[in-house]
Amino acid sequence: MVAAGIRGLSSLFKFRRCALCQGPARGGFLCDDCLGRLPRILDRLCPVCAGPLSPGSQCCSSCAAKPRRYDRTFAAFRYESPMDRLLLALKFQNKTALAAALAREVLAGCDVTGDVVVPVPLFEDRLRQRGANHAAEIARYVAQELRLPMLPEGCKRLRDTQSQNGLSSRERRENMHHAFSCKLDLREKSVIVVDDMMASGATLNEMARALKRRGAVHITNLVVARAAKP
Repeated sequence: MVAAGIRGLSSLFKFRRCALCQGPARGGFLCDDCLGRLPRILDRLCPVCAGPLSPGSQCCSSCAAKPRRYDRTFAAFRYESPMDRLLLALKFQNKTALAAALAREVLAGCDVTGDVVVPVPLFEDRLRQRGANHAAEIARYVAQELRLPMLPEGCKRLRDTQSQNGLSSRERRENMHHAFSCKLDLREKSVIVVDDMMASGATLNEMARALKRRGAVHITNLVVARAAKP
């Protein structure tokens, strides 16, 4: 099943060169070697945050000690080489054609339902610099596959938050505190939030706060990759 999903990922695009090593890709967007190196998550994970789960536990110790504002998280890959390089290409090299393939890979490993799809927004200045919101590109294909409406401006980032890289979990929470606003009417709605990767979960927690303030009853995170918690 996993091998079939990976082959499907490769066949979505007709790149002449592997997006990672630039070698022959035989009609796909990754060569066979790079396809085999993708760090797919196969372990049982915490259903809330997609973090490591101890045998016999229903959720991880972190979620048990401090409940999250979101309700469920699905992640397809670990955020390590070479997946980190693919996501960097999507973000900073404007390789938005990768978004459809990554969206299908996330959906292949989960059974998710909802009413609307909302991407994690970029601050306006960042969006102008990059030319596209990578999370919105992935979310667009997620919405198409699930036949759900996508709300690309469902949430707004209120400020240009500091990069989360190198910050502790506490610093990440403080950095993202009240970073989003939402003006949608989400009463009785189940919302699927899409982002490229997740580390501490601070960004997605603040997104969930904003969405639930507008009446959302259930928040499911769909992320391409899950990083180890800082």
